[in-house]
This record gives sequence, structure tokens and C-alpha cells, in this order.
Amino acid sequence: MADHESSRPRSVTGLLNDAHYSAGSSLGAPDGISLQGEPLVPSLNLSSAYAFKSLDSLGAYHEDKFNSVRYARDASLIVLQLESYFEKLLGSDVVLFNSGMSAIDAAFRSVLKKNSKIYTIGSFYRKTAVLLSDFSERFDVYTENVSNQSELMRHATDASGVVVFVESPSNPFLRLMDLEAIRSQFPNAVIIYDNTFQGLVNDKGQAEFADIIVGSCTKYIGGHNDLLAGYVSCADSEIYQKIWSARSSFGGILDNLSAYLLFRSLRTYDIRIAKGLENCLQVINFLEKSSAVVDIYYPGRNANRDQAELLERTQFHGGSVVTFRVEESVQLEDKFNRLNSTKMAPSFGSVDTLIEIPAYMSHWGKTLEELQELGLDFRTVRLSVGNEPVSYILDDLRILLE
Repeated sequence: MADHESSRPRSVTGLLNDAHYSAGSSLGAPDGISLQGEPLVPSLNLSSAYAFKSLDSLGAYHEDKFNSVRYARDASLIVLQLESYFEKLLGSDVVLFNSGMSAIDAAFRSVLKKNSKIYTIGSFYRKTAVLLSDFSERFDVYTENVSNQSELMRHATDASGVVVFVESPSNPFLRLMDLEAIRSQFPNAVIIYDNTFQGLVNDKGQAEFADIIVGSCTKYIGGHNDLLAGYVSCADSEIYQKIWSARSSFGGILDNLSAYLLFRSLRTYDIRIAKGLENCLQVINFLEKSSAVVDIYYPGRNANRDQAELLERTQFHGGSVVTFRVEESVQLEDKFNRLNSTKMAPSFGSVDTLIEIPAYMSHWGKTLEELQELGLDFRTVRLSVGNEPVSYILDDLRILLE
């Protein structure tokens, strides 16, 4: 027993400290345990701070802080590992956040300046609209929403200080945007591209025309309704560092447990998407045959068939979300509580089939006139098709529509 151990009473905390009585040993990195094998999945390390053996090692951290760990608000081992995978998937530097909205907020804060002008297009995620409205009211930032991309082109400019926010496919009508055309008309603008509804590995090159790509990992990427996460991807090193610093300052880093679940989700992503697409095709075929359905909104098909060429040029598939509008005779409110497998809930892109009326779910309290400005009404339904046996989903649609 060492001298320092015999000079004081035994205690639990003392024994723990004695086990790591060395500058090179800690609870997170113990000496004396030699592993012959390696774990198949990442380890969860909950340490909020990391110990440094010397000032030299601390200096080395500061020289490469974007790829190392000192404090868990800045980075963690599993988040760094995940970001490296996302960088391979997206082709540029990635910063992971604890939600999609944290990611969007940091993206805007990294590029907005006094008197910046933000253009948005058509209907898009309500919380993003709330965020931009707040920017407009509190800061010297001008925002304008145009009805469609053709209308946006009437504002074409080569001036700096312009930010164009693009959500494609859009929520909830799944309209596509042509980023190449937008870049041509706005050569000096910062284009922020939210591709949440597109998912991963579903881009044919359109993303290269954006300066910043943002996405929610809560949806298709997470896929199990058990985590919140988001990402920002950008090739510009100056913008990347601003986004990383914003996350560090505001504490928006992805927590370790959610990172572990997100790693799990990446490993099943392809088979989940394939099954969702398979089921979604059968759902659309069913809706097309129903006399109770007035309009169907899906990328490149039905009410969006005018964008078939754009879909073919920019994406490999249209996803597993479909929005439709029903006849006035269909009493949606009465039938929602009769559904069995399908659940009324927000979000999309998971293994569970989820259904909502956006007018009630996201826009509760708005008048019919306010909804109509967004293209919505109380007969518009958004369905996120999951991985259940498709007969369960179709049975619920029969209950809803017949």
C-alpha cells in the first residue's frame, strides 16, 4: 500500500481516487485494463470535461479544437465520430446539433448581418417561419415570403446581403425547388437549403448550389421517434467555424445518448427507407382510386406532376410522405379516433405511420383565412408512411375515407 493510502481512514471516494493516482489515469481512461477485443458499437462517455496531462497537450487541443475534445459543450467523442460519417455522406464539414431548429438557428446567425434581406418561398416548416419572424421583429433584418420560385426570380439580384432560404421538398405540399436556377439568379446570395424532406443520399448534385445545408435528423435519419437532432453542412471554412462557435456558445450540441441512437439509426437507414417507399407507392395507388380524395401532393406526381422533370434531375426518389385533400363530405375529425395502427402525431419519416391535419397540428388557432394564405384548410391531411405491413395502413385509410 502506498504511503498516502496508509495515512488516512479508508473511504469509497478515496479508493476510487487511489485507483487512478496518476496523471495518466482517470475513471474515463483507467490503467491496467488491457482489452484483447474491440467493441462493435461506440462507447457512451458521459464526461463533461477532459483531463490534459500537460500544457503541451492542452496547447495541441487549442491548435486543433474542431477535431478534439476539452469540454462537452464543444464536442464529445461520439459526436465527433458521427460528424465524420455525416461529412462522408454530405461531402463537406458538418456540425451536429440537439435539434433541427438549433441547426437552422445557428445557420442563420452565422450569415445574417445588419440590413440583411431574407427571401423564403411558399409554404415551409412553421417553426422556421416563427424564427425568421422573430429575427425580422427584433433585429434590422428584412424578410419576404414569395408564393413560388417564379415569383422569387422577379426579385433576382447580384447584391450582397441577401439570404435565400429554400426548403425542398416543402412542407406540407412537397414542392421542389431548383437550386441551380436560384443560384444563377442570385449569384452573391447566401443560399440555405433545408433538405429534411429529401433525406440522406437522395441528392443528384443540387446541394452543390447551396452555401449551407441544414436538416433534421429527428425525421427520416433518426426514424424511430426516439431522438431529436439536426445538422449543418457547409464547405466554407469561415462559416463552419462561426456555426461551430455558435453551438459552443449556446450549448446546442447533440447529447451522447441521442448520438448513440443516431448511430444506430444510420445502420438501418437504407432498409427503412426502402420499406417506406414500397409502402408509400401502394398508399398513393390507393388514394388515386378513392373518390373521396380530391388532390394528392407528392414530388413529381399527381398535383405536383408539373415537377416530374425536376424530380428526375435532382432526386432519386420522392420520400415516404404524401399529402392529400379530401371531399367536404368526409368527416375527418370524427374518423381520426377510429384509426387503429396509424397514429395522429407530429413529425414524419419514422417506422411508424403518422397522420395529421396540419391546420390542427401545426397551425392550431388560425382562422380559415389565415390557413388559406398558406394553401391549407381543414380537409388537408399529411400522411407519413411507415414500415408496418401495408395492409394495416390501407385498412386505416379505408376507415378514414369510406
